[in-house]
Amino acid sequence: MKKFHVLSALCCLFLLSCSQPKGDISIVLDNPQSERAVFAAEKLTEALKEAGYTVADNAEQEIVLGSWQSESFRETCRQAGWKAEALSGKEAFHLYGNEGKYLVGGSDESGVLYGALELCDRLEADQKLPKSIDFQDAPEMV
Repeated sequence: MKKFHVLSALCCLFLLSCSQPKGDISIVLDNPQSERAVFAAEKLTEALKEAGYTVADNAEQEIVLGSWQSESFRETCRQAGWKAEALSGKEAFHLYGNEGKYLVGGSDESGVLYGALELCDRLEADQKLPKSIDFQDAPEMV
């Protein structure tokens, strides 16, 4: 009987540790007028919440979504130490991040969306944001 109680207690601790919140995180849109960026932020918010994060304004951790065409986004990238060249190709994206600051950069607004969806897929698979990431892709939708 004691073994059952110990096993039950261990199972409860494991389940509680899996459901612990992973902290607050903000989603920042470089262009809040972009319908694709807004949709991307909505999808990221859903994926983050499902993975145990709390999406809040002014959090220490943040995900910045923007198009490489925007000077303000390029400046944000430089400040974060992202030494990426301008993305080439329609719908291309680059995910970069470490230590709680993540950038989803697209060559255009479609690239921003596809980058955010890639990050959502990784969140769904791992149930957490990567500690660091530097990933590029240029999907072609036909």
